Amino acid sequence: MTKEEIIAYVYLIMGISEEEIPLIIIETLYDIRKAAQPDLDDCLLTYYLVLDCYTWLIRNSISKGGIAGARIREREGGLEFEEQQGQGKSYADYWQTERDKFEASPNLPCLVGNSDSRGKVIIGGVRLDEHTRVTTNSNSMGNGYQIGCISSTRSSSLSNPFRLT
Repeated sequence: MTKEEIIAYVYLIMGISEEEIPLIIIETLYDIRKAAQPDLDDCLLTYYLVLDCYTWLIRNSISKGGIAGARIREREGGLEFEEQQGQGKSYADYWQTERDKFEASPNLPCLVGNSDSRGKVIIGGVRLDEHTRVTTNSNSMGNGYQIGCISSTRSSSLSNPFRLT
């Protein structure tokens, strides 16, 4: 994906417009993230860019103050009336809640079923030929993790690699 496509996707995912975050801000956040982590694939770059945007919104909201619910002041004669609409939650709290929701359940199709490692996963026991097939497949991504390896040679003295001693 191009830079412009990723940024357009971020606007779409977050449900925001350039009124909330100007394009120059997202472009700057993109450039900073890309420079810091040049090897990120488009999916993880988009994920981290969304988190960076939420962080920017939180910090920007704190510096501006304000409540996410309109306050209406009317003056009639010598009296002033104030009416509060909404829940009275600060914008920073609102954006933090949105960030937490996204982080807990990112709505990026490319992340569904994958961890940050996006590598091979073998859970439990597996035949030696299956282990070899997965780990040597050039179409598999990442190095994967290997936790406790038991020799393929059967022996009565096999130890439990997960046992705490």
